[in-house]
Amino acid sequence: MDLSGKIAVVTGAGQGIGEGSALRLAEAGVAVVCVDIDRAALDETVKAIRGNSGSAVGVVADVSTREGNQEMVARARTEYGRIDIFHANAGSPFSAVSSRMKYRKC
Repeated sequence: MDLSGKIAVVTGAGQGIGEGSALRLAEAGVAVVCVDIDRAALDETVKAIRGNSGSAVGVVADVSTREGNQEMVARARTEYGRIDIFHANAGSPFSAVSSRMKYRKC
């Protein structure tokens, strides 16, 4: 599958699976909006992508909040005009969604 020219957003791009995904997408010719709450780790991922002639921007945002998600999307639109691929990798044990979930005994 040819992904060159596509635009991806990868949350949790500062380390682990998110970092690996961002790097691999960039190798495939995808421009990557890297999102993480850890600026130093995020900067390293963006630097690695750009160092291999890839296109990347970093967004420091907490995607467990509405504001963080709005910042992420706004930056992707400003930098690249659209989002073709969204990799929701960031993990949070107390995300906004899970805090509203109702659990019942099965």
